[in-house]
Parts: sequence; structure tokens; C-alpha cells
Amino acid sequence: SQQSRELAVSAADRLRHVEVLIASINQRRSSESFSRGNARLNLGGEQQIELVWVPAGRFVMGDTDGAGAEDEWPASVVEIPQGFWISRGEITNGQFRTLFPDHSSGVFTKRQVELDGPGVQLDDPRQPVVRVSWQEAMEFCRKLSAATGRTVSLPTEAQWEYSARAGTRSAFSFGSLNADFSSHANMADRSIACLYSGTAGVANMQPIPAVMHVDDLAIATTHTTYQPNPWGLLHMHGNAAEWTRSLWRPYPYDEHDGRNERMVGDASAMRVVRGGSFYDRPQRCRSAYRLAYPSWQAVHNVGFRIVVED
Repeated sequence: SQQSRELAVSAADRLRHVEVLIASINQRRSSESFSRGNARLNLGGEQQIELVWVPAGRFVMGDTDGAGAEDEWPASVVEIPQGFWISRGEITNGQFRTLFPDHSSGVFTKRQVELDGPGVQLDDPRQPVVRVSWQEAMEFCRKLSAATGRTVSLPTEAQWEYSARAGTRSAFSFGSLNADFSSHANMADRSIACLYSGTAGVANMQPIPAVMHVDDLAIATTHTTYQPNPWGLLHMHGNAAEWTRSLWRPYPYDEHDGRNERMVGDASAMRVVRGGSFYDRPQRCRSAYRLAYPSWQAVHNVGFRIVVED
């Protein structure tokens, strides 16, 4: 059809644009290395946050394969001028409760482990914390900064995508949109589609869209058996979606336009969430995929990870 031809041309034009951007990056490589390795941030007791060093560099941010959403375009070269530490995985319930002891991530009520059960547990100390708002995540960072003397924050949208891509340009750090993700990422697969769907004796007839030929045997997981990305980070795709510091604003990305303001300001302002979750199919877990919620909203599948910028 005419519409299909127009979309195909658009995708081709996008890919040509990305090739030009990548060529410009290849002419100017960063000399900074990963030599700092890993570190840990102590929270007291047995709770520690493992950190991975990400060096300064440049990358193409946005739709790099011609199939992304409109808000992922235009892609552009973004420079990360300074290296930073980022948590290897999402902040867990146990880590979050060292500063917010009353928090509960609750249960995932759309599916049941037992036919009339309350839902799938999301509150294990080792599971990623969810049902935290952007404001609460930033308050965690502020408290952690005060307790440790370090500069702790949420990653900017650029820092997040740079870390997720880990030098790759594909939909995922481990391959294309159709790649087998079972050993790499916890996304919506057979596990979430096939749990019992009863709620207090009433059947839930609305299915959760999932990739049925893949099964990682997990919902919101405590597992560290997934393969890390090339830079050593876990769960950048799936498991729990993650708040970033950034306000939702159109591309091209511009770090100087106020989008990375740390102050709360208007509570209804939309902050960007990245990475997708156990509830999301691969399309919503890509490195470039963008979602946004008001900063006050606590969402059942959204958590966060931290960066340390000193």
C-alpha cells in the first residue's frame, strides 16, 4: 500500500541518518576506560549497592533501527562528558527499606500463584522495589547522598540509554527485537501468561499479551542468573521499569534545556521511565523505548537504579 511504502521510506531514511551519526562517532573515540571496575555503597547492616563504572563517551541516542516510536526520533549523537557509577541492578526492596522502612511493593494482582490467592509477591527483600514515585526515588537519592557524602541521583535519560546500549546499536544490548531473551532479560513471556487468573473466585478473562515461545520461569525476579550486558549491568531490559531524572521532552535530546532538573517543581510534570518490565513485551523493553508518568505516581511495575556522580 501507499502507506506501507511511505513507512518503509521513512525507516530507510532513519537508518541512513543513523549511519551518518555512527560514522561521526567512529572518528572521535573516547580514550577513557573501564579500569575503575566495580565498587560498593554501604547502606548499613548487610545491605550494599554494587556499582559499575561507566566511562565518558559518545553514542547515538534514539531510534537506531528505523522501527522506533515517533518520540524516539530524531536520533542524535549525545556526549557523556564525564564517567559515572551506576548500580549494577535495580534498587531492591531491602535496600530501599533501609531508608524507607515502611515501604511495601505489594503484589501483582492481575495473576495468582493460587487460584484464589492475593497475587504474585513483589515484596521480597531481594526483588526490585516498585510502587515508588519519582519523588520518592529522588528522596531516596537525597537521603543516601546525605548519609554517604556522595552525589547520588537518578540517571539522566541519556546516562540510562548509554548504559543500556553498552556500545551496541541494536534494539537490545544482546541483539534484535526478535532475539531469544530468556537468558538475558525478564520480560512478558509464558510465565506471566500462564499463571492462574482467578481473583477472589472471579476469573480474570483479560489475557496479558506475552511472548509465548519464551519462558524464563520468573515474574519480578530476584535472580542474578540473567546474563549482564557488555558493561556488566543487570536488568536494563525488563524486570522492573526504571525512573530517570529527566522530564519527558521531545527529541533531539538536549541536556541543557532543563529536562534534567532535579527539583520536583510541578508534581504533574511527566518524568521518563525506561527499560520495560516483567509485564512488558520486547517492543517496550528496547534500549530506545520511552514512557512517562507524573512524578507523584507510584506504578506497580516501576522502580529505579541510581548513579553516583563524584
